[in-house]
Amino acid sequence: MDCVFTETADYRRLISALNFFIPEVLVEIYPEWKYRALDDLVPRKARRTGEWEAMLFGLCYLMTNQRLVPVYLRVQIQESMDRVNWFECRVGEQGPHGMLTRTNRTLEKQLMRLQGQEDQIDWAYWVTYGEKL
Repeated sequence: MDCVFTETADYRRLISALNFFIPEVLVEIYPEWKYRALDDLVPRKARRTGEWEAMLFGLCYLMTNQRLVPVYLRVQIQESMDRVNWFECRVGEQGPHGMLTRTNRTLEKQLMRLQGQEDQIDWAYWVTYGEKL
């Protein structure tokens, strides 16, 4: 199964929940995420990849400065939608002095630039959580 998501209440609930879940998972390995938060995930690609599984790729705003970073997620949730079984998350491009961020003026341009390059980005943060069923 590989289909594009329809914008529904459940889809919006998932996107909203990921804004909180991503930093919680990242802080387990990267202590600097204790003081970071995400404001809004803007998917460029969002599709179902299996029963209760999804892949999302796009940009996310950092709460502290409203600058953008790329995000790539693969997630498997329980049918009840109240638990994440498995989660792979990549956030931010690695730059010479840490994670690169961009202004929001060129959101669509940044999304287009990154499309299809999920595996070519030198990710600043990469974590896997849980066990895929």
